[in-house]
Formats: sequence, structure tokens, C-alpha cells
Amino acid sequence: PVYETEPVDVQPEHKDKYYLNTILIVLSELPPEEVFEITQGIESDEGRVRSSDRNTPRPLDIDIIYAGQLSVSRAELTIPHPRWASRRFVVKPLADVRPGLLLPGEPKTVQEILEKLPPEPDVVLYREKW
Repeated sequence: PVYETEPVDVQPEHKDKYYLNTILIVLSELPPEEVFEITQGIESDEGRVRSSDRNTPRPLDIDIIYAGQLSVSRAELTIPHPRWASRRFVVKPLADVRPGLLLPGEPKTVQEILEKLPPEPDVVLYREKW
């Protein structure tokens, strides 16, 4: 499913620009660093311009939430994503496809984390399938 979500941590002038969020499961034998480079290229190809404001609206933002049981900690890439469990717009779609998943370093399943998150900011079903 695709969800429409309220903007989080954006400048006041962007508060009315809602986002679409979904989860895509990719099976790959590539190392996460190569997948990261590929996703950065896709974002650029789709018109993303990087700025000092990390939360500015953009046409496409691809985050690597997890990579199996791998943990990566580099300046440009951290896996699991460091803020995944605090963001309903990540946890809700992930719970749709992997509710029982335990990510590295996390004792609770994705579904258990979702149940403990506050209801705001809102995550509303936009489209059942994309």
C-alpha cells in the first residue's frame, strides 16, 4: 500500500505538502553500499537536488531501512536506518509487509513498535496498490 503522510520536521512553508510513502522489498546480492549508490543515482535522475535542509520536499527519497541482519555505520549510510522505529510513515508500511520482522539491535517486532507509536503524525491509506 501507499500512504499519504503529514510532513515531519519541515520548514513552516512546507507544512501543507504531504508525502507519499511505501515500502519496497528488494532482494539483491549487492552490498548495501552499492545499493545506496544506485538509489542516490535514481533520486538524482528523478530531479532530487540535495541541500542543507534534509527535510525539504523532493520528488523522490529512497531510504534503505534494513538489509537483512546487516548493520552498517558509515558517515553516509547507517543500516538499519537510525530513525526508522520512531517514524510511523516508515513503520506502518513496513508492518504491512514484514510485521514479525526483528531488525538488528531491536528487541521488538515491527508490529510491536507500530502499536507503541503515537497516532500522530497521521498516516492515511492513499492507494491499496501501486
